Amino acid sequence: MQSLIGMAAANGATSLELPFTLLEHLQPETIKGLVTEHGQLLHDSLPAALTQLAGAYSRPKPEEAVEILNSMTDGLAKDEAAVGIVGAWAQSDPAAAANWASTLAQGKAQEVAYRNVANSWARVDPAGAQSWIDEMKPSPGRDAATGEFEFFADIPV
Repeated sequence: MQSLIGMAAANGATSLELPFTLLEHLQPETIKGLVTEHGQLLHDSLPAALTQLAGAYSRPKPEEAVEILNSMTDGLAKDEAAVGIVGAWAQSDPAAAANWASTLAQGKAQEVAYRNVANSWARVDPAGAQSWIDEMKPSPGRDAATGEFEFFADIPV
């Protein structure tokens, strides 16, 4: 796979989409190497791939997705991937997802990540979600989580 990506880069490709079905069979270290060498070329496919790696399949691997995310350069693709990871992770372990989302830099990505956690958590454990929000320090992220939680709480079950 690395040689195929290398050939695409050598031939002037500016973007290369890799389906998750190819990436899921690679070891995290291999994917991190691809990101390091060809991150700009792969930037369009990485957010979706990392989201899927974090939770969309039968063997969720959010920690591996985070490792790969940490090898990406800062920017929109990394922010999108971070939000996707949190969203997928929150479906299986909202407390862990919330904890990791708190490590994101304050800004839009963290606010969307907190919304994702609040939405997922409120669906399975409204009291737990409320407790998490209550413990947060005042911030735009807390406001985002509160808004999402309140919206969800207003929907009849």
